[in-house]
Amino acid sequence: MYYADNTTTASDSYNTALGFEALLGSPTPSANTGTNNTAVGTFALAANTSGSYNAALGMNAGQSITSGNNNIMVGEGGNITTGSSNIAIGNNLTFTSATLNSQLDIGDTIFGDLSGKKVGINNRHRGAWHRARCERRSDDGTRDRHPDRQQYRPRDGEQVLCPGDLG
Repeated sequence: MYYADNTTTASDSYNTALGFEALLGSPTPSANTGTNNTAVGTFALAANTSGSYNAALGMNAGQSITSGNNNIMVGEGGNITTGSSNIAIGNNLTFTSATLNSQLDIGDTIFGDLSGKKVGINNRHRGAWHRARCERRSDDGTRDRHPDRQQYRPRDGEQVLCPGDLG
């Protein structure tokens, strides 16, 4: 961190930064208490002060994270500030909320609410998960509803992944 924690109590931060102003932090050195972060790229995790266990790869990756933890940001940008356990892969991605936890955005194509185990493809309405039939059809055309499947309704032109379909 550029502005390292300069408190009188010695501690290890286990932060790794590579790139111009990566893990820049607060100009008040004692405010920089985040640990175990990895930032690779110009301005990667630049605003981070108390967030820990974040990984950011790319120019401006995770640049707005201040106190969020356990985030993975690959690619340029991302608007997470205090949210935790979010995953972004791609450039200039914008989550529905900068403060929510467990969001997924891969290339503005695959979105998810990881806490609710919901994933949608081309779902531009990331925050609204709609109910629908999620079923498997056998070769003879009969429907097989699996009892533990989550139910989602895609909008026109969208596809849906149901839990259990990825095994």
